[in-house]
Amino acid sequence: AHHERKALKARTAAGAVMSLESYTGHLPPQLALTLYRAQVDPHLTAGSEVALAARPEAIADLEDVQHTYLRRALGISKRAQITPLYTETGIWPLAYRRLQLAVRYLIYVLRDKPPLVEAAFSELWELTATHHASSWWGDLHLAALALPVPVRLPVHERPTTESLQACLAEITGSLAAHLRNRVRESRRLPVLQHRIANDCPPHAAPSLKSMCTFREYLKLDRQRQRVAITMLLFSEHPLAIERLRRAPAPRPIPREWRLCRFCKTAGTVEDETHALLLCPEPRLQHRRDSFFNLVFTERPALIRLQDRLSPSAFLDALLTTKDTLPALADYTADVFELYETTPMIVVSSREELQRMTTGV
Repeated sequence: AHHERKALKARTAAGAVMSLESYTGHLPPQLALTLYRAQVDPHLTAGSEVALAARPEAIADLEDVQHTYLRRALGISKRAQITPLYTETGIWPLAYRRLQLAVRYLIYVLRDKPPLVEAAFSELWELTATHHASSWWGDLHLAALALPVPVRLPVHERPTTESLQACLAEITGSLAAHLRNRVRESRRLPVLQHRIANDCPPHAAPSLKSMCTFREYLKLDRQRQRVAITMLLFSEHPLAIERLRRAPAPRPIPREWRLCRFCKTAGTVEDETHALLLCPEPRLQHRRDSFFNLVFTERPALIRLQDRLSPSAFLDALLTTKDTLPALADYTADVFELYETTPMIVVSSREELQRMTTGV
């Protein structure tokens, strides 16, 4: 009941924040996230020191409010995947955020020793450790185990501030590993996968700073620029590689059938790197030449990178070069608009694919 009430209040607060757009126009993501932390997050985390999420579904309503707000702040649809909401904004998933607050509160109790609360915790710990009864301490242990990458609390050892600080570090590492794993496993986030491959070596533990932080492209001045890069990273763009995942068809359309609407050549899948860096369509090529002339003048070192790197790796280099972000965002928006205004090719059979690519 507590979670239901707080979800309702959080939804009301989120609606009030977003209603500002009717007076001010689109809220920049940085401002929208500041208002989220001030007006919405306090409701989503209220009582997290007491009402622990030992069952993940217990906070589903609260998570729904968070997801809806972050999607609105970034200007993406409800079809967008959830993981990038965190990797791109620096906001923590609620299960991690609430558990972190509960552990920090326990550190305060053990460090400052407020008499009644410390006495209550001592009794709760003994109930779990000695009598194996359900208690707040046991629920804290279960909430940690319920994380996507489980964290184990020493449930039968009396905690100390030092052991709980180590637990906080484990929670941080668990979150970084969880976000990395979800991006790696997704078939819809190829651009983010290249960034993670560069930031996180295969067998090294990822850092939370590299996995979950507010990204530079969200600070771009113009909404059109921010939306273009967001669409690219979230796979919310108009390219066939994404649109034909959900095309109305009796069965899923294979990846190799999602032909570029301009090339119509076998093997030319209409994906992000093809559209932005490879497609020979004259209008695209003309805009691409203008873009490269601009960025190569600003950063001559990119000329050597283009020769050395694969197209997908070079695209990642452009995305991580702060000086070229505005130009890349404008170019990406232009490319997406051109694709949006050109009818897409929908191939429904191998015979149709052969006729289309061979002209026979």
